Amino acid sequence: NFLEAQGVASAGSIADFAGRIGGVGSTLGVSAGQILGVSATLDELSVNAERGSSGFIRILQRVAAAPEAFADAADVSTSDFKKLVNEDLFGAVQLFITKLNDRGLSNTELQTTLKDLKLNGVGTAEVVSKLGQNMELLSTRVGQATKTVKESSSVTQEFEKKNQTLGASLEKVSNSFTE
Repeated sequence: NFLEAQGVASAGSIADFAGRIGGVGSTLGVSAGQILGVSATLDELSVNAERGSSGFIRILQRVAAAPEAFADAADVSTSDFKKLVNEDLFGAVQLFITKLNDRGLSNTELQTTLKDLKLNGVGTAEVVSKLGQNMELLSTRVGQATKTVKESSSVTQEFEKKNQTLGASLEKVSNSFTE
């Protein structure tokens, strides 16, 4: 609900994106905050959930599978990029998209680059293009989502502590009646 209140994305659409991206994204080390942040961003940019989530998943998988090729396309150090892929795949994807956008490629150059990287499909090109032009929005939404997830976790943990304490107290009272 917090992300919905921050922009034009709807909670239902964010959940749709996140449900689609989360299965693969979380196994690749993408955090809940990052998944929710990119979900909200793509929805705000009017990307269809099915097309956008498929495209984003494809980017994650390809960057993880061929970091050398993506480092070359982004014109960054291969060893540094490979290290980033292994430590923060989402950060590597952000860096790749930012650097690709900074190159100011024509439509044909962009499509050729994406094809060379095996990033085929309408959803993939749309995700790269729209996120590339809106990296500040993506960073903002990821930051907001990450903060919200942490606060929710904190509230949940406090509730569990209180619940455990209450449960233990009730158990002690119950035991004293049965003794």
